[in-house]
Amino acid sequence: MLVAAFVAAVLTLLSIRAHQMLPHADRLPMQFSLTGHAGWSAPRMVALAFLPALAFVTMLGVGFIPAQQGLREAQGISAVSFILGHLFYLWLLRRHLR
Repeated sequence: MLVAAFVAAVLTLLSIRAHQMLPHADRLPMQFSLTGHAGWSAPRMVALAFLPALAFVTMLGVGFIPAQQGLREAQGISAVSFILGHLFYLWLLRRHLR
């Protein structure tokens, strides 16, 4: 449960910083094609809160699974993946909104 809280806190701080730094837009893209074009969009707060909420729920759910060999490694890989994924999404947003 501590890992879930840590990941959620890091992602939330990244989203808060992005909210302050990104150019103002009421809606932000939620999906990008391989060519970098934006697909559908969501309200700004929903877009920035989506991945932190998804990560928290996912990591919290994994935390209730009885400890098994390799679970800690899987949690670590998941945590790093969520953080890197969010950083990539924020980079795409910044590039798109220029």
